[in-house]
Amino acid sequence: RRGGEVGPARGAARLARLGCSDATLALACAEGLVDFVAEPEPSLVDHYGERIERFRSLYAALKQTFRSHARGFSNTEPASLLVEGGPILV
Repeated sequence: RRGGEVGPARGAARLARLGCSDATLALACAEGLVDFVAEPEPSLVDHYGERIERFRSLYAALKQTFRSHARGFSNTEPASLLVEGGPILV
């Protein structure tokens, strides 16, 4: 979109504008002009279609393994660093 960056920073800026000014919701959240629309390259649709199906089947097969590994990381105790002034948990 033209006229502003997109993403989380733009959303934060809009919220700040609403909170710090008399701007209306319609004014603060107006959409910018569209510069470019990305469309799929017709000659590559089949090529990538096969690969996305392979990815989806592999992901489904490994999903439980990913979850098991993630739980192993979340159950660990935080490490601490000894620095001047006392320990800091990381």
